[in-house]
Amino acid sequence: MSMGTKLGDVRPFGLSKKGKNLNVCFVSDKEDCGLVVYDRKTKVETERIPFPADCKIGNIYAVEIEGMGSKKFAYQFYENGKLVKD
Repeated sequence: MSMGTKLGDVRPFGLSKKGKNLNVCFVSDKEDCGLVVYDRKTKVETERIPFPADCKIGNIYAVEIEGMGSKKFAYQFYENGKLVKD
């Protein structure tokens, strides 16, 4: 279930719906970071979506993930392969 990504909006921080897409704004100084998506019922990881370097402005990743705005899921961020709290 690979999702397309593109440059998103820098506000609001966190996750927000943008039509059928999902806007993610996350502050990190790491090069390797992204979003871990879990099934809400089973708590099983379904996907890791890396944040592209071209979606980084300073220490802010602003990423629009195509087609995820209508999905229900749980998530966590990761940096350098390790889960971090939101």
